[in-house]
Amino acid sequence: MAPYTQLKKYFGFFLVISLLGGGYLYNIKFIQLGIPLLGQNILKLSKNELGLAMSSMAILTSIISLLSGKIVDNHLSSLKIKVDIVIMIGLFQIVITFGSKYILSRVAIFFWIIASSFATGVGITITFPLFYELIPTGSRGIISGITTGLVYLIANISPYSRRFVDLRKESLYILVPGTLFLSFLKIVKLLPKLLPKPANEDATQGRYISKDDTNPKTIRSIMIIMGMIFFIDSFSFLRILEEESLIKQTWNSNLVDRTILGTVHFIVALFAGYLYQRFNYTIPLYSTLFMFLISTFLFSQYTEALSHSLVMLMSCSYCATVSNYTVLNFAIWSDFSNSKNIAWNSGRCIAIVGWLSSFISTSLVFNISGKICFKTHFFVSLVITLVAIFLLLLFQIKGLFAYQTKKNK
Repeated sequence: MAPYTQLKKYFGFFLVISLLGGGYLYNIKFIQLGIPLLGQNILKLSKNELGLAMSSMAILTSIISLLSGKIVDNHLSSLKIKVDIVIMIGLFQIVITFGSKYILSRVAIFFWIIASSFATGVGITITFPLFYELIPTGSRGIISGITTGLVYLIANISPYSRRFVDLRKESLYILVPGTLFLSFLKIVKLLPKLLPKPANEDATQGRYISKDDTNPKTIRSIMIIMGMIFFIDSFSFLRILEEESLIKQTWNSNLVDRTILGTVHFIVALFAGYLYQRFNYTIPLYSTLFMFLISTFLFSQYTEALSHSLVMLMSCSYCATVSNYTVLNFAIWSDFSNSKNIAWNSGRCIAIVGWLSSFISTSLVFNISGKICFKTHFFVSLVITLVAIFLLLLFQIKGLFAYQTKKNK
C-alpha cells in the first residue's frame, strides 16, 4: 500500500476516533451532567420539571435521529457531504454551548433543548455512517476500544469540576479545536485530499448480516438488552453522584485516584475491543451484565465505614463494566448494517436505545431522589440486571441471535 494511501487510511481512523470520542464525551459530560446542574442550580427547576425536560430532550433527539437517518440513507451517500455536515454540526454545537450561559429562564431552556436535540440527532446519524464507511469490519473492535478508552481516560483525569460553568468550558475545549481544524482543512482544500475512499461494501458490510438477510429479529433483541444496560448504567451512576462521601473518594478525588479509574477504563476498553473482534457479540453482552451484577451488588454494600481501598475497588469494577458495554455500543450497530440502512440503524439504536433509556432512568432518579436509600437503589439495579440476564438467555434459547456470516477483513 502506497504511503499516501496509508496516510489517508489513518486519517480516516483519526477522524472517526475524534468524532465518535468527542461527541460521546460531550454528551456524557455536558448533556447528561451539565444540563441537570443548570436546571437545578441556576434555573431552580423542581426535580419533576427537570425530569420532564430531560425526557423531552431524549424523545425529541430520538425523533430527529429517525428522520435524519432515513434522509441520510436515501439521499446522502457522499462521504464529502457527510464530513461537511459534521463541520456544520460542530460549529452549531459550539454556538449553542457557548450560548448556554445565557439560559436564564424556562422558555430559554425549552428552545435550547430543541436546538441541542437537533444537533445531537443529526450528529448521530452522520457519525456512525462515517464509522461504517471508514472502518473496515475487522478493525471495528479495536477502534471502538481505543475510542472508549480515550474518552473515559480524558473524562476522569480532566481538571474541571462537576459544576455547570466548568463542564461548559470543558465542552468548548472539546468542540472548538477539532471543529476549527476540520474547517481549516476544508478552507485550504486539503480535506478532500486527506479523506480516504470509502472501502468497498464487502469490506465494511456488517459481519452479522448477509445481502439477503439483515437479521431484524436479532437487532431488535439486542436493542432491548442494550436499552436495559444503558438504563442500569444511568440509574446507578446518577445515584453514585448523589452520595457525597462516595464520590469524594473516587470520581471527585485527587488526580491519582482519578487516573487509576481512567486507566482501568482504558485497559478494559482495549481488551473488550479485542474480545469483540475475536469472538461474537454475545460474549460482551453476557460479560457486561455479569459485571453489572457484581458492581451493583458491591455498591449495595457500601457504607461510609468502608476503607478507601475497598471503595476504589468497587469503583474500578464499575469502570470496567462501563468500558465493556461502550465498546460494544460503538461497534455492534455497524456490524448489523449495510450501506443502505446504517444511518437508520444508528438513529433507532443509538438515539432510542442509548438516549431514551438513559434519560428515562435520569427522570426516574430525579423523581425517587431522597425517597429510597442508597442500598435499596442498588438492589433495584441488581434486580433489573437479573431480568436482563434472563431475557438474554431467553432470546438465545429461542434462537433470535444471528452469528457471524462472514470473516473479519
